[in-house]
Amino acid sequence: MRFLALSVLAQAISVSGAVASINKGSVSYPVTPVNTITVTATATTTSLSYSTTSASPTGDAGDGTKIHVSSGCISINGVGRCKSDEGAYNIARVEGQKYSTAVIYSAFDSKNNAEWVVPTCILYARWPSSYGDLDFVRNRLMNRHNNYDQPCEMNERTDLLVPNPYYDYDNKHQ
Repeated sequence: MRFLALSVLAQAISVSGAVASINKGSVSYPVTPVNTITVTATATTTSLSYSTTSASPTGDAGDGTKIHVSSGCISINGVGRCKSDEGAYNIARVEGQKYSTAVIYSAFDSKNNAEWVVPTCILYARWPSSYGDLDFVRNRLMNRHNNYDQPCEMNERTDLLVPNPYYDYDNKHQ
């Protein structure tokens, strides 16, 4: 299962058929096709959990875009990914969709190994689904032809908690 925490106040979550989307302003960012979706709300936050059927987190299989981490650790669609991990994170291409999307959190404190943390940077990324590889470098998602470059936005919210990619990092990366 992949987890993604969202604030009820700042973002809207919608489910249509088998696709969940995160709405930011007037732009909708579809999240990978889902089997199940559960939304749990409290007074200040909403927790969205979903399981995907088409994303290969290892980057070993599937047709889509591989996101390579250049340094440290980030969270892609709620899944921690570090430079030291084997392979890139694969965002599967959805047939008929011109664009692929991902929610990326970055700029985590590598010394904080709490299970849940407030992210420093947030990127609601969208790119042509024909891209094979993207690199996440210095809080920016870019392609290798220098014609695509999306920076993350500094997070000023304190109510947004996401899984920390550095949680139990030392035990996982020995």
